[in-house]
Amino acid sequence: MRIEEKIFQRKTPNFDALAPFGFLHDGDMWRYREDFMGGDFYAEVAIDGGGHVSGLVYDVIAGEEYLAVHIESRVGAFVGEVRTAYTEILEKIASACFFDEPFLFPQANRIAEFILEKYGDRPDYPFATAPTFGVFRVRENSKWYALIMNIQKFRLTCEKPDDIASSPLVEVMNVKVGENGLSDALKVPGVYTCYHMSHKSWVSILLDGAIDDGKVMEFIGVSRSFAERSGKKRASAPKKAIDKNSGEEYN
Repeated sequence: MRIEEKIFQRKTPNFDALAPFGFLHDGDMWRYREDFMGGDFYAEVAIDGGGHVSGLVYDVIAGEEYLAVHIESRVGAFVGEVRTAYTEILEKIASACFFDEPFLFPQANRIAEFILEKYGDRPDYPFATAPTFGVFRVRENSKWYALIMNIQKFRLTCEKPDDIASSPLVEVMNVKVGENGLSDALKVPGVYTCYHMSHKSWVSILLDGAIDDGKVMEFIGVSRSFAERSGKKRASAPKKAIDKNSGEEYN
């Protein structure tokens, strides 16, 4: 993953802040240049209309692009110094010109906004080993009703590629449909057998825009109703085993 991808993931540009920061509008692109390392190097950063950030570093003395800054295997005191200085420029841009987003991709972020507007729920991130996985809970009983994860697509579709590293990263949302609703849910294109949770009553929805936001919110409404009812039954129902990963209860 390039430096720019690491710094600007889960961020969206505030286009109104680009010109005051020093970006110049060039057709469909915004471009910024900054000298560093005493003028021996300069960075060129570009942002397209979709918010994608790219960057290059140039060695003024050599008169060419300094490629080593983007090659992780290139180590050493000098390349480390250049890489650190360039990273600081990118972090400054991220802080001044970008908004933080809870998730990586647009549909996941839209759904998070709809959940906040309708239910007042924000995601929390309980997994130390997967800090980008967000859980939505019913506040009154802390029961999960949705989990958004970013995973390689083949883990969802089970179509293992020749090169695992080439499988694209996607975001999915796990929701509960209940055993009676499982068959119908799996007939919807973009809905899959649940990844990493119970296959009996949960499904995974691919958040790539194939399923419209309204339909995703219908699934969320059903799942949240299960979580609400589960909390109300807890005091009188027999004690059940709880899956520590999903919060799902089993007899």
